[in-house]
Amino acid sequence: MDFTIREITEAGLKESADVLRRSFKSAAESYGLSEQNCPTDAAFIRAERLLWEMENGVHLFGAFVEDGGREMQIGFMGLDIRETVVNLEKLGVLPEFRRMGIGSALVEAAKNEAMKYAPTLRIGIIDENTELKRWYEQRGFVFVETREFEHLPFTVCYMEWAK
Repeated sequence: MDFTIREITEAGLKESADVLRRSFKSAAESYGLSEQNCPTDAAFIRAERLLWEMENGVHLFGAFVEDGGREMQIGFMGLDIRETVVNLEKLGVLPEFRRMGIGSALVEAAKNEAMKYAPTLRIGIIDENTELKRWYEQRGFVFVETREFEHLPFTVCYMEWAK
């Protein structure tokens, strides 16, 4: 499948929020997440939140395909750049486009972009999601730590990739 990855502009935030909500819906359902117990989860994100993230230095990227002469977004990721680490956030692919290499391509793009700023790329995922952990391990990420946060109904597993 042919697709491109490019940075999102403010005009694309509504579509990006929709892609995220659709991409994270099944995980939210599987782990019992709701807007009440986990309002910051990507399954419930709005364009206004993405705008806030963009205005606060998070670089937003999308994966796009051509659909009948129109560009359609099918994936998303954010890169929060810090001094010594870049945080990969909200990597998601629409369910109907999974297992086509799009997620892997987004991870590779994240690695390439991250290396411009810091030697380490970090991600936080739901610790109980062993399938997702394996997926990241297959792409070179290693377990770093788990942490519990009062505002989250799950344990966060942190993984890192370093050049």
